[in-house]
Amino acid sequence: MPVFVESRSALAGAGRLVLGSSLTVWPAQLQAALVKVTGKGWELRIELIAYGWVDLPENLLPSADQPFHPATDLHSQPALAELQAQLVLDLCSAVGLPPSQLLTVGVYDSGGWAFREQTPVGYWPLCDATRLAERTGLSVIDAFSARDLAQGGLGGPLLAMPTWFLLRHPHRNRLILELGGAFRLTYLPAGLDRDSLEQVLSFDVGPGWQLIDRLERQHAEALRNLPQPWTAAGHIRGTLIERWLAQPALHQPLPRWQSSGVSPVDFLKTAADHAAPAADQLRSALHFLAEAVRLARVNHLPPDPIDEVILTGPVRRHELLQEELKRCFGQVPLVPLDDLGLADPAFEPAQAALLAMFFLDQIPCNLPSVTGVDVPRVLGRLTPGAPSNWMRLVKELAESKGTLMSLRSALS
Repeated sequence: MPVFVESRSALAGAGRLVLGSSLTVWPAQLQAALVKVTGKGWELRIELIAYGWVDLPENLLPSADQPFHPATDLHSQPALAELQAQLVLDLCSAVGLPPSQLLTVGVYDSGGWAFREQTPVGYWPLCDATRLAERTGLSVIDAFSARDLAQGGLGGPLLAMPTWFLLRHPHRNRLILELGGAFRLTYLPAGLDRDSLEQVLSFDVGPGWQLIDRLERQHAEALRNLPQPWTAAGHIRGTLIERWLAQPALHQPLPRWQSSGVSPVDFLKTAADHAAPAADQLRSALHFLAEAVRLARVNHLPPDPIDEVILTGPVRRHELLQEELKRCFGQVPLVPLDDLGLADPAFEPAQAALLAMFFLDQIPCNLPSVTGVDVPRVLGRLTPGAPSNWMRLVKELAESKGTLMSLRSALS
């Protein structure tokens, strides 16, 4: 369970100490970040104190390729909550902070989803918030997707507004490219005010590293017999790439989002039908993923120039992908998130901490342009912790009454 301390000095001075926790399916991890939040409402600022993670066996998570069944797929809730509680305690111990000094824990996870005709109709958090509150004594804020879904939204992506708070720039149009199991773009127009927030976009662009992983597993024997690595042996197959780019999942209008990102299943079927050598399929897949990003930028983003592309996730996994992305973006610099002073494993849990603070400060954070919701809402569900912690939260909520507003009003 790796834990890294960034700044014990951040514990000093005024501010609210909050822990954000996230559960990622690819890679299968629980991640957590201990942060200090200064300011309230639209003036929130985060300073990272410590972060850590624990790897999870994939059998603790529901399959992205199979329908979700709460009766069977939530069996791992207690185990996940126990691991999450231990990570909370480990982070506090690493910086010498009594857990009772934390204000709350914000939990963001991919959840389990029910669909009707490919439309999401139900969401269940994978972590047991009640057990987490019991083990830590801290009040827990989670289930952010449920409220957006109840209002007619897609249930996500909900990290667009936290991303804006963390990575907005006064003069640069930034594009955040999430290189995860699926690839996702988040567009942050230049500016620090609410007018720029109104123009934020975030959407899925391709199946991502899941496609590469599955192809490597399918062709493991053939790849072992190659005289050189497949990255050097493979050739780009234009016909295969054209068929991949024609997949319906890449042509849905915005807002566009799926809980596990774009599934690789249909892309794998297309590859199997094409019958190209294994190395060619993989080399073509890297080219295709970059091309899907390029076309998403052309088709869905404003024509204003992009000043900077910030890369998150395992950026350096394949140098060939970096070369393909440089081809797509030309002279636009590609900047790994780590180069901006924010450790990549701390990024999503820091966003979860911001979601919790939006709840406490009564700030709606489901952007209509991103989730498709008609009326933005304050998101989250509050599970009380120990009485002393609960009373602190009640005081926070009482002091935040004056900031309650709809996002549409806030942006006007």
